[in-house]
Amino acid sequence: MSDTLQPPIPVVVAGCGAITKFFYASALGWLETQGLVRVAALCDPNEPSRAGIHARFPHALSLARFEEAPLAPGTVVVVATPPKLHATQTLHALEQGCGVLCEKPMAASLADAEAMVAAAARTNRPLAIGLYRRFFRAARVIKNLCLSQALGPVLSYEVEEGGPFRWDAASDSFFRREVTPGGVLYDTGVHTLDLLLWWFGEPATIDYRDDAAGGLEANSLLRMTHAAGFGGTVRLSRDWATRNLFRINFAMGSVAFSPGQAGRISLRLNGNDTMLDSEILTMADDRLPVPTVRDPEGSPQAFIHQLINIVQAVRDGTPLHIPAPEGLRSLRLIEACYRARRPLEQPWLTPAETDGYVRLQKGASV
Repeated sequence: MSDTLQPPIPVVVAGCGAITKFFYASALGWLETQGLVRVAALCDPNEPSRAGIHARFPHALSLARFEEAPLAPGTVVVVATPPKLHATQTLHALEQGCGVLCEKPMAASLADAEAMVAAAARTNRPLAIGLYRRFFRAARVIKNLCLSQALGPVLSYEVEEGGPFRWDAASDSFFRREVTPGGVLYDTGVHTLDLLLWWFGEPATIDYRDDAAGGLEANSLLRMTHAAGFGGTVRLSRDWATRNLFRINFAMGSVAFSPGQAGRISLRLNGNDTMLDSEILTMADDRLPVPTVRDPEGSPQAFIHQLINIVQAVRDGTPLHIPAPEGLRSLRLIEACYRARRPLEQPWLTPAETDGYVRLQKGASV
């Protein structure tokens, strides 16, 4: 893969929690075998978490403080810490001349995210956002269908995503408002909304409801309409099983995919009582080499794709697939939802409980 005349790009990883453990470590390990990157430093104040990743990269520095990392022009920094740290660490890395791949959500607030975009423009350094689902073949097929209208215009869409929270988190940051300002909408919902915004554009109207009652929401319901006249419904949950399915209805048929099957779509044509359900073959714009794996295409390959993209941007100015301004879109929509939030109907509550729930929710806005 690598050009023998070019040394591997040094990579500094900020944050050794679950996202690094399950995805970035494997992707970086494979890229090291190809001579494309060299993990230079691992930064995390949690020593056990850091040690677990360091065992895979014993040649890397193991640092408790990100500020001590060897940052220099030509380095890629992966920011995979809790959202409240994203802006500070990204700004520091950009000022040192590094390229940055920042995990979602881009920042703890839209204002912080906008400061990150401004810093990337000022320093002329690449800042990519880890909205890795845009690399899914299924997501790209749907994007092409929306643009080409090969199945006619979009008529509607339905999304159900989530289930009982089982993420092997290294801390409780997912559930503390002082660290993470939102619940399921702010967590997995960032990926969900990013795809919808990428496919359909900004909504004209929103109707948002959740079950936050002074804390973070576990369930949310969002209805949106778009300027073209169609609309859709998004249901997200951290405690109820869902179908984990995106369905887009076009004038001549419908397409569906599950985030757990990134390279597979289902297609049903109007007037036909059968459905096609199949893997997507390599498309013309699949130019980035990735390892051959036994499992169907999914998140591991997408993480490799996004790392290759930021490495190439640092090395030769290759355009970013998901540049920083794209990360603003979902945050802007999420903050609009929180400002407009209304109580999610919970018919099992007593009238007194419902009254208390409604009053508590008034204090749950960002």
